[in-house]
Amino acid sequence: MVFALLLCAIFSPIYASDLYIYGGTIEVNDSTLTVGGTISIEGGTLTTGNGTIELSGDWTNNGTYSASTGTVIFVGESKTIQTIRGANSFYNFKANTGGLIISFEAGKVQTIEGTTIIAGIGGSNLVLRSTISSSQWKINPKSKRSISYVDVKDSINLSSEVINPSNSTNSYNNINWFPGGLIQLTISRESDAQGSALIISWDKTITDPVSIYYISGEGSGVYTNDSSSWKLVSNGTEFEVSTGNAIKHKGQVGGGTTEAYYKA
Repeated sequence: MVFALLLCAIFSPIYASDLYIYGGTIEVNDSTLTVGGTISIEGGTLTTGNGTIELSGDWTNNGTYSASTGTVIFVGESKTIQTIRGANSFYNFKANTGGLIISFEAGKVQTIEGTTIIAGIGGSNLVLRSTISSSQWKINPKSKRSISYVDVKDSINLSSEVINPSNSTNSYNNINWFPGGLIQLTISRESDAQGSALIISWDKTITDPVSIYYISGEGSGVYTNDSSSWKLVSNGTEFEVSTGNAIKHKGQVGGGTTEAYYKA
């Protein structure tokens, strides 16, 4: 179904296979709009009023979406991908299908003014990803939230409160998720020359100070979770610590060490 009109006000439940808006305004009011495929706002305005939108496919906002006090529910099936494109300001946002993958447009902000409910089920997390791997998407849940059984990657939480989802997986490159969450480090050689320095770097979008720790040995299996065994990296004869998002482990690691680990 394609809408391209001046005004359409919905006062009773309606189903559409697809919804494309090229101009004018569609108002859901206090009703329910169920869309089995795609919602694409290419121009004009979609407003939920106090109603509900249930969406099985992708959401694209290149026009105007007015959330009012309404609810958008992403109801895609398990192991399918629902993509959210454009910057959006939702009121209530809900997705609770175990195994569903929601892909958010990289670099865009999804603001949720009301209640945020994102949850999979035991043994089948709801997966949150960016449309471009390693390029972060952004979320700003401003009020009540219930987030659990999720697998999160490449996300920046813009709210003042850390999101700490229970029974969930931190798949790295997340900011302000998971208290004390891991930061993905990239390790490379400064050059191909023998004994060249190691460069340990991390995401340039991380502006907060990052503490790097390391342990090293002679290939005998020194890795341990015992925090007392890890050394804090500091500027000096062994390391060069810059103000950017990288440090340098000078020369051949440990003067011949064959095993080294780093963590943030």
